[in-house]
Amino acid sequence: YHYHGTATAPYMVGNMVGVVTQDANYQIIPQPQGVSPRPGPYGPLNGALITACVANASNGYNTAYTLNGTSGYATNYTATAAGVYTFNYVTPTGTTTTNYTGSALCTVPNLSTENFIAIEKSITLYPNPTTDILKINLGISSSESDIQNISIYDINGRIVSKTTDFKSDIDISKLSKGTYLVKIQFTNSVVTKKILVK
Repeated sequence: YHYHGTATAPYMVGNMVGVVTQDANYQIIPQPQGVSPRPGPYGPLNGALITACVANASNGYNTAYTLNGTSGYATNYTATAAGVYTFNYVTPTGTTTTNYTGSALCTVPNLSTENFIAIEKSITLYPNPTTDILKINLGISSSESDIQNISIYDINGRIVSKTTDFKSDIDISKLSKGTYLVKIQFTNSVVTKKILVK
């Protein structure tokens, strides 16, 4: 799945990052045409902006979004090992439920929301704003060995720095002034924090 808010908003799918462009069917270009597995007329939704996406306890995700600036929308799905997906499409006027039987399931990481929140809150980036050296403190909820990589992206979604080893000090002295996102990739989760370079 590719999620994005507007034709010019940065997006990220795995490690592919860039600026979104789309065709008349709201498919991301230049990537191949995608077909939604959802039954019925539930293809890409023009005007939708995702506000939250969290794993649920039923091997699926709960995705909240606004539609043309109006809140109260969500697409929540659950899945069974037999490949039966149940989609609940929530709107301000009610919920529609459909089922889809399809390919094998992907595995939702086993990280509880409480654990993720504890990890996210314990990580601090400082000083922020910063000028030359960015310091990363993992706190007590994470260990250096759990980190797969640390990447820094500019506001256009371009990667400007990446390391596969944990470093508590990252040299950012060559970065231009502006806002950046620091993505810390763990084995089963990702923590993203915003920094300002002065």
